[in-house]
Amino acid sequence: MPALTLDRCLRGLVERDGSDLHLKAGSKPRVRVNGALTPMAEESALTPEDTAAIAHAIMREDIREQLERRNEVDFAYSVSGLGRFRVNVFRQRGTLAMVLRRVRTSAAGFDDLGLPDV
Repeated sequence: MPALTLDRCLRGLVERDGSDLHLKAGSKPRVRVNGALTPMAEESALTPEDTAAIAHAIMREDIREQLERRNEVDFAYSVSGLGRFRVNVFRQRGTLAMVLRRVRTSAAGFDDLGLPDV
């Protein structure tokens, strides 16, 4: 089931402390960590049917209709116990592609930001 594949990829994103998950036909899912995109070696390359099924599994009907009209849509997706994600679904070379950005719920501390002592 596509949603299970997506949840597994999102779990991998969080475990790697990444910021984004990129899904497009013909490629393995990729995670952005510290600005660099890296393929998820444990996942298979996605087909156009895979990306469409994943997108449609997490979109409400009204969002699907917006996608059909505008060829791009943004919405939120949450996974219990994992977090919230901002989702962009768009048409690329005749197929659907997606980018999911991790929405962090806590603010970064001084040490995380690398600020000097004051």
